[in-house]
Amino acid sequence: DNLEDQFSPRLSISYSFAPRWSFNANTGIYYQLPAYTTLGYRDNSGTLVNAENGLTYIRNDQIVAGFEFRPDAGSRVSVEGFYKKYSGYPFNLRDSISLANLGADFGIVGDAPVSSTGEGLAYGVEFLAQQKLKKGFYGIVAYTLVVSEFEDKNGDLIPSAWDSR
Repeated sequence: DNLEDQFSPRLSISYSFAPRWSFNANTGIYYQLPAYTTLGYRDNSGTLVNAENGLTYIRNDQIVAGFEFRPDAGSRVSVEGFYKKYSGYPFNLRDSISLANLGADFGIVGDAPVSSTGEGLAYGVEFLAQQKLKKGFYGIVAYTLVVSEFEDKNGDLIPSAWDSR
């Protein structure tokens, strides 16, 4: 693969504006290979169909910003907003559905030809509380409200399997 096709710049900032309070933000481009079962799909003649289809990395452009409060050295509470845009997402050519719509119900991934034509987005807010326990163990409670939509066969954005509305 060409490294220029996976260039992943990232930027993070953190600003402490009051004792125990900070504003944090980051943005970046991230890449991920599709599932190995998808990459390894073969037809009856043994051809790696999705390799022939030119399957590429999934791209995610994202921005995250939020506030963090540290009541003491062993705990923190944060709220963050996020926006993610996906491109090159595997799209099932047989069933005309984005593989993003198979996630929550654990549909079979890798049993069909796909193309890297899927597009989608996700945005929302996450609430997180973390407490240091004993000997390096942590307790974490998090809740994420997310709108997640991916294109259908007509190019319309529809809720994905990860949408929590």
